[in-house]
Amino acid sequence: MIKYILFDLGGVIINLTVFDRLSEITGIEDRQEVINYWTSLKSVVDYETGKMSDADFLRQLKQDLGYSRSERELHEEFRMWCHSVNIQAHNFTIEMISQYRIGVFSNINPIHHERVNEIWNTESLQIDRFMSYQIGIMKPNDEAFEYVVRKIGSAKNEILFIDDSQKNVEAAIRNGLNAYLFKNNADLEIIKNLLSQQKSNPYKTDS
Repeated sequence: MIKYILFDLGGVIINLTVFDRLSEITGIEDRQEVINYWTSLKSVVDYETGKMSDADFLRQLKQDLGYSRSERELHEEFRMWCHSVNIQAHNFTIEMISQYRIGVFSNINPIHHERVNEIWNTESLQIDRFMSYQIGIMKPNDEAFEYVVRKIGSAKNEILFIDDSQKNVEAAIRNGLNAYLFKNNADLEIIKNLLSQQKSNPYKTDS
């Protein structure tokens, strides 16, 4: 029985423009391939695991992307890649808090985390927060899931993980969690129905 829901932030609760922008820059059209490209960049991995400063990251990202404008302009654009709150996902989260323990588990960096805190104020809510740059490990590494499960303190089969990255969802499944690949807000009603039925493995990758 599911007792804990673990949400990704970007692409689920937070609307992102990063993947559209990266698609423009790289010419990669498939969303999952763009996600994989982003998380394969060494500068991103180092920054989102707390091993690189803001300034060093922006300098390296400027080179990685062939960005022609200043680092100051890149900083502002990069910050706004966390665009807005997905209101439906936010409301779903609030609804679920009355029935389940809730956490967020995000591959994220200090600039984006600051931006998320600006637009999604959850200080008053009982939500656990696992940020990759703070814990030093990123999804889809097994060690990241092991760390989070240990901190949550629930059995793996009592956790439902919701993420927009297929690799992360597959990693969660591999590590014994229930998981769901989030594609759009229509999935929220499906997840709600699955939870009401308490199905053991609501994993979805079909279109």
